[in-house]
Amino acid sequence: MGYELYLRRRDPEASLPDPSALASSLKDAGAMGAEGALSFACGGARVGAKLAWHDGTLQGVDLDVPFGAPEADFRAAVLLGARLGAKHSLALNDPQLGGELTPERAEDAVAAWRTANSYAVNTAGVIEDARSASVWTPPPQGLKPRTKLMLYALGGLAVAYLIFGWLLEFLLKAPLPPID
Repeated sequence: MGYELYLRRRDPEASLPDPSALASSLKDAGAMGAEGALSFACGGARVGAKLAWHDGTLQGVDLDVPFGAPEADFRAAVLLGARLGAKHSLALNDPQLGGELTPERAEDAVAAWRTANSYAVNTAGVIEDARSASVWTPPPQGLKPRTKLMLYALGGLAVAYLIFGWLLEFLLKAPLPPID
């Protein structure tokens, strides 16, 4: 989750970008990773980049700047998006501003970034390791040993209760009268 920017055609009637040329430009600009999950090193942050498809047609590129990254990294991501947009005649859009991100609106985008980043980090408690500094290990799967021990003990008690109940019923049962 992060601050989103996307590259799309300025004119809906304009030709769509060539997928191989766009993917090649992403790789030339330093994108690393698989085709569907590319990422750039903008400053120290890892900015996600993926080709946006709709009904099998390439629409453009989606960029995702992680929350928690410094402002300089956001500016680097905007510069990267602007370069890619200029190369392929695409508009760099900022959905938080509601339109195309032009050089005149760059400071508005930075202010929106500050606000969204501050909310995500300070209020919502959402922060990503923007610089990939720490290694995340998933929590262990399954039950804790103490919980397993308690479940085994409860199961043993349940089995013992059933066995003793059956034995007592069998031993204390009155014999049936003989059939004449």
